[in-house]
Amino acid sequence: MRGLAGVLPLVLVFCSPGVGQVRKTTLPNGLTVLTKEVHSAPVVSVQMWYRVGSRNERPGTTGISHLLEHMAFKGTRHYRSGETTRIVTSKGGHDNGFTWLDFTGYETTLPSAYWQLPLQFEAERMTSLLLDSREFDAERTVVLSELEGDENDPTFYLGQAVRATAFMAHPYQWQTIGWKSDVRSVLRDALAAYYRAHYAPNNAILVMVGDFDTPSVLVAVKRLFGRIPRRPSAPPVTTTEPPQEGQRRVDVKRPAGASYVQIAFHVPQISHRDHIPLDVVQNILGSGRACRLYTALVDKGLATSVEVWHYDNIDPTLMEIFATVAPGSSCEAVEQAIWAEIDRLRSAEVSAHELERAINRARADFVYNLDSTSDQAYRLGVYQTINSYEYVDNYLPAMAKVTAARVKEVAARYLTRDNSTVGFLAPSAQPEMVPGGPRPPGPAHLRRRTAHHHYVRHRRAAPGPNRPSRPRARPAAVAPKRLALAEATQVREVLPNGLVVIAREDHTVPSVALFGMMKGGSIYDPPGKEGLANFTAAMLPQGTQTRTWQQIADALEFAGADLSVTSSLSFTALSGRSLKNDLALLLEIASDELRHPSFPADQVEKVRKEIQNAIRESLEDPAEVVERSLYAAIYPAGHPFHHIGLGDVETVEKITRDDLMAFYKATYRPERLALVLVGDFSAQAAIDLVKKYLADWKPDGQAPPYSVVKVDLPAKPHRQKIAMKGKSQAEIAVAWRGLSRNNPDYDAALLLNYLLGGGYVSRLNDEIRDREGLAYYCYSHFRSSYFEGPWVLHMGVNPKNVEKAISSGLSVIEGMRAKPPSLEEMGLWKDYVTGRLALRMETDAGVAEALADAEFYKRGLDYPWRLPQIIRSITAAQVHEAAGKYLHPDRAEIIVAGP
Repeated sequence: MRGLAGVLPLVLVFCSPGVGQVRKTTLPNGLTVLTKEVHSAPVVSVQMWYRVGSRNERPGTTGISHLLEHMAFKGTRHYRSGETTRIVTSKGGHDNGFTWLDFTGYETTLPSAYWQLPLQFEAERMTSLLLDSREFDAERTVVLSELEGDENDPTFYLGQAVRATAFMAHPYQWQTIGWKSDVRSVLRDALAAYYRAHYAPNNAILVMVGDFDTPSVLVAVKRLFGRIPRRPSAPPVTTTEPPQEGQRRVDVKRPAGASYVQIAFHVPQISHRDHIPLDVVQNILGSGRACRLYTALVDKGLATSVEVWHYDNIDPTLMEIFATVAPGSSCEAVEQAIWAEIDRLRSAEVSAHELERAINRARADFVYNLDSTSDQAYRLGVYQTINSYEYVDNYLPAMAKVTAARVKEVAARYLTRDNSTVGFLAPSAQPEMVPGGPRPPGPAHLRRRTAHHHYVRHRRAAPGPNRPSRPRARPAAVAPKRLALAEATQVREVLPNGLVVIAREDHTVPSVALFGMMKGGSIYDPPGKEGLANFTAAMLPQGTQTRTWQQIADALEFAGADLSVTSSLSFTALSGRSLKNDLALLLEIASDELRHPSFPADQVEKVRKEIQNAIRESLEDPAEVVERSLYAAIYPAGHPFHHIGLGDVETVEKITRDDLMAFYKATYRPERLALVLVGDFSAQAAIDLVKKYLADWKPDGQAPPYSVVKVDLPAKPHRQKIAMKGKSQAEIAVAWRGLSRNNPDYDAALLLNYLLGGGYVSRLNDEIRDREGLAYYCYSHFRSSYFEGPWVLHMGVNPKNVEKAISSGLSVIEGMRAKPPSLEEMGLWKDYVTGRLALRMETDAGVAEALADAEFYKRGLDYPWRLPQIIRSITAAQVHEAAGKYLHPDRAEIIVAGP
């Protein structure tokens, strides 16, 4: 084979506004290399993309692309199973894999000093996977666990049925994870043949974005990849989906807490001239609260949520509408309302204002996604794989040319009844919990409680241009804008009313992030009206004394800005973002919501139905059921932590408008708010804007005391088993009361948790997932605020493995208590944690949240930068002492929910 010395590669260069320069290099063996230097932080993201996904499969081997992605971490000629992840972890980075309809990808993001490591790993992955039979058998169990976790969600079955009905011939008809029977039966030899056919340089794209020197990188790329031979092209996908000639319908019956409607339309592939106009159609129909379907469905009480997804694919694909039916409504009524809005879009041109709002939203999202090194690499990789990396540069100019006439034209062409597949999911029964004891009281922990700093599983995430895959592990956050506090202009000021405002300049991206934390939350929910704090937060965007909810939504979405208020157990969070020129608008509306909410009676009833429906939906998910149960079990009745989240259907029903207003007046107070702004502005000018809108906000009366009663641990362990109909996977929680943020042992406990179950190479994951192959996910975390939240081990396993998984988990915890960790283990995790903490603030939003957290807990604004040194100073003896004090497997609440 021929080396690269003296070979002149094909090089194409383009400049993208605000993005920087991308260089394309094609090696003689066909490997495409995209490099982009970004020197705002000492970080690099290396991603390898293969043009192989579920599109390349056939009946009998569905899911093989995803299974191969899992096996790509299970050993190569020179690296043992899991060794590459361990090495990346030791450098403070993270790695991950993802699979989708059209591609498989691998990402490593880490400090730029180590940029050569992932290149070595990817060269090995391309040529030398071992695909060991024993590892294969264990990892198949892990993938089946992942699939069974999907099956716990009834909407998985609806999406599966709609896709299988919409596509009659094309392999887009099955989900990326495949049919369960195929995953169970695929042979190791078939996997090896699939690997040899598709993992070749001429079928791959290498993307590097970050802090590096391009000529040096290309020398290394040529050395590592240039000698890998080109392979014969993989079998092409020649199947063309025949035109649809009439509406198709599918009904799914599953135990569920709500009904759902999904409508899919065949639309062109990403390279088609109608693709970008259809993106505008998606925004007009289903982006934000000012969109047409939200107004027609949610505001009218027919649905509690609605989403529209337009997929980016190589071949003709789908646009999908998904709605959750409100109580008292019906699938038929929701479908009829959707068609009414589609017919209106097809028959009349949209207004200039509506068109501009949709395009502005896309433009803002484009800018926000420049804020992350790994996201920039992902964007280049995904579009080069399915179309061309130049799509990134051409997207906004093309969208700006979309006219109202084009919107009407493409809507009329594609959004027709004869081109649609309509799916209904109606509950065959309400989710029935048959506990081994009484039904656990209290509310569920739901997805909208985003203010908690811990892992939350999302019920349904839209694939497509966003991260579409099933991550192999929860990725660490990476890539700071600044590594030292002194490098940025930062101002902190306490206003006369007690409000603390912090402004930090960062001119990397022309946008602004806002994050605020205010003492409050559901610790103030009165008995019998649990869910009041969450209900109150949900009402703030529903109207003020001068604006209706429609005016609030339209103003924000026209500017491409976001603003939300959420409530957790012990604080209320305010988060938002805007382009730099819209900071005044963002602050004006934030101030209006915080200071002048009007709690319109009609919106109170609408939001009440949405919350109650969310509670009913939560009973579909064993993870949510376990969550509600563990809080109720650990904390006695009457304790504020006995309930969490949204409350029960019955308690939310009792909450009145007067309750909401009284709760707001008592708990929304400027002297309890720390507000942080990070972005492209003058720090003092940002402070002055905050003063303009919030300096004269006066507290009303005395603040309620901010405290909870401490509780003792139970004397012995206790178990609950909760049987749920229609589920495939069991969710396990092993939980006990933890410690508060202000406990002097907090930092040692933080490091302890990383060792125990806070990362992919943690003890729990090593034992339960990698060695025993029992679970797709296994992790631990503790939820600390000013008060002692629970410390929890979570696992999702096949029902037959429940007892084995619990026994293994308890054994790992006992091992942490038995003796101090080794110096090698301490070194690995100190490297990882300090690297992660130094790199965690990848975006302005991440910096804003970290600073708000440091201010809220009185740790000092240098705490995010000081914490790596604190972690470095912790000894193995301190970790062992913390394990003895705070890990309590002998007094744990063990809860199992599932089939």
